[in-house]
Amino acid sequence: MMALRPEELTWIEPTRLTVQNTLGGAWADHWDRAVQTIRISGHTGWRPTGGLGGGGGGEAAFISLRDTSFQVWNDTRTAIARGGGDPNVVRLEFVDALDMRAALVAPRVFTLKRSKTSPLLQRYNIELLVLQDLALPTGVADPINAAINAATAFVGGAMALDGVAGAIDAGLNNLGGLFP
Repeated sequence: MMALRPEELTWIEPTRLTVQNTLGGAWADHWDRAVQTIRISGHTGWRPTGGLGGGGGGEAAFISLRDTSFQVWNDTRTAIARGGGDPNVVRLEFVDALDMRAALVAPRVFTLKRSKTSPLLQRYNIELLVLQDLALPTGVADPINAAINAATAFVGGAMALDGVAGAIDAGLNNLGGLFP
């Protein structure tokens, strides 16, 4: 476990959505949620501390951060896969204690940023892809609920069509009275 307090945290929750423009207006194809992205950025400081990095200062803390969140995750998964094992046993969990959120993540990008105005600070940007939102329920209930909702919508649509068919039948019967 590594305690890290980033300066910025961005949690992006997109949907899989395609909007089609037509002459009659627009309509949307919606396929539920898409892969969420977490972006964190900050710096590890420059003074020696007893925290992250074991007291070696900002550079040691930065190396520890990179190794823990990126290098070790990739190397361990690769080694397990080459050995014929399941690389999914390697887990990286992101916990945001302030917002009470947690997610199983995969590191996508780790970026080092240095600047002339603050040469002693090693700034980082980390982009994580959310594999599973640990706050959301998963398992058998989700597909079952989705199937029940789809069946309910189908039955509701069929009942609406039955009402339309009844109205057409009644209309035709009324027309029959006009023509003896």
